[in-house]
Amino acid sequence: MKNLLKMCFLVFVVSTLLTGCMYVDMGMNISSDGRVTLVSTSGFSEAGMEMLKSFAGEDDESLNDYETIVENGNTYYVQRETQEFGISEFNKIVNGESEYEDDISTVDTGNTELYQNADGSVVFKLVATQDTADTDSIQDQLKGDEMGLSDEEAAALMKDMVARWSITFPNTVTQTSGSKDGITINGNKLTIDLMSLRKLQEGETEEYIFVSAPLNGNTVKEDKFSDVPSTAWYYNAVNALADGGLVSGMGNGIFAPSNELTIGQFCSILSKAKGLELGELNGHWAGKAVQNCIDAGYVLPNVEVNNSYYNRAITREEAVSAMYLAKEDELTEVVDEEADFPDYDQVSSEYRTSIVGAYMYGITSGMDEAHTFAPKSLLTRAQICQLFYNLNWTTAE
Repeated sequence: MKNLLKMCFLVFVVSTLLTGCMYVDMGMNISSDGRVTLVSTSGFSEAGMEMLKSFAGEDDESLNDYETIVENGNTYYVQRETQEFGISEFNKIVNGESEYEDDISTVDTGNTELYQNADGSVVFKLVATQDTADTDSIQDQLKGDEMGLSDEEAAALMKDMVARWSITFPNTVTQTSGSKDGITINGNKLTIDLMSLRKLQEGETEEYIFVSAPLNGNTVKEDKFSDVPSTAWYYNAVNALADGGLVSGMGNGIFAPSNELTIGQFCSILSKAKGLELGELNGHWAGKAVQNCIDAGYVLPNVEVNNSYYNRAITREEAVSAMYLAKEDELTEVVDEEADFPDYDQVSSEYRTSIVGAYMYGITSGMDEAHTFAPKSLLTRAQICQLFYNLNWTTAE
């Protein structure tokens, strides 16, 4: 968490790339229900990686933890981290007003603000300073005593550096303030290239403001997710729920189908499907969704409800039971206690009736030909989409 926060906000001060990060893409997806998903992709160009190897040594095992991506013909070695916030918590963190202040107090983010209007439109504001895109200073420091690079080496690193925001709004976005240098807008996708922003003089500032259209039924649909190929078993399910407004991606066109599903994420999906209130509560973006699912009797917490609970991965028995209970008022069959799946006795007692009902109603048929349920197994984002899709439950109320 702390490393993620540090990485997320390095993009505001490009000079911090001297710490070794030659590629920083801060992906930010803003959902219609006020959730901010941050996907930080950071790492090194090939030249940067060679420099890192010379400092760390070829045998440093940490160098194996990077994946490669190719952009504009250049290869980069990167790592990704993901975190989610409500809008108010995001503003506190980025402006050094949260419990994580000590971790980012040395990062000058300027004046950054994100808020959502009553009509669903979203406003993102950044007040840039000279430090926000001081590429001349970066090049001078690369050639200084700390790095000691030649003019040619510094120019090579600068050529391949990437530092940007990639922001997805819930609807079409327009720019209302600031220069156009370094700004690209395509529908609801905004890219701020910090290496190409207009250079500012000492003491000078520039206010950039971006506003999305109101949510009036013409919301821009998400593109097909790059990590959900048409050959995947979950392809139809993920896209049907995305089109129906039950799920959204993680930013940058990524859905992360194999990621474990948290209780907060699950309750957000179920709340949308049932038309329950969404929003932040107790400092968590999904707090209201979780509480409303608990109040409705769908989710049965057996521990204190706090941030640890919201962010814990949900088990199959918890999720499938909640789905059954949310559909129970539509059922006509009476559920008996006779189970025909082999690990019935492994299901927690409070979920047994619901899980038997889920089998009867077709919410689940188990994990294999023997109809094994695996109650304590954790659900992935793809699996939950498939469960809802099996019921043709794909749109928000």
